[in-house]
Amino acid sequence: MDPEAVFFENVPEEELAYRTVRLANMGNASLSISNIEVKRASSIPGMLVPTDFKLVQPHSCSVLAPDQSCELQISFQPGIVSSELYQYSYLYIYSNDPETPTRVIHVSGTMAAPSIYLPSTTLELGYAPAGQTKTAHLEMRNWGCLLYTSDAAD
Repeated sequence: MDPEAVFFENVPEEELAYRTVRLANMGNASLSISNIEVKRASSIPGMLVPTDFKLVQPHSCSVLAPDQSCELQISFQPGIVSSELYQYSYLYIYSNDPETPTRVIHVSGTMAAPSIYLPSTTLELGYAPAGQTKTAHLEMRNWGCLLYTSDAAD
């Protein structure tokens, strides 16, 4: 399998991104793939954790002759099902491989978001008599990967 793990980095909210996984039969007999699915089990038996990863259909990975390969795609569209900034799931490949009948590939992704950092956590304004205005400078940095916008008045 190529790659061994799939990672989507900083995908903007509700934007659709794709990654390709290549499966290859390195054995000396036909490899029958009975099922391929993307899922993440929860700590409650039988329950799945909803994620924004999907297996793109159709794909041609059903029977692979020796030295044959196929490709399938996984999509990630953060913010559709889950609002988590970091998500993970697993790609399960079920086959008649006598050594590893179930292959598991870790799939993860991050949703692009601004990340605000305030170098100082205090703002000293001191004393202002009634009717007077005091001003102070507040430094704010965006260490994220998306533009930060504010609706606050100047």
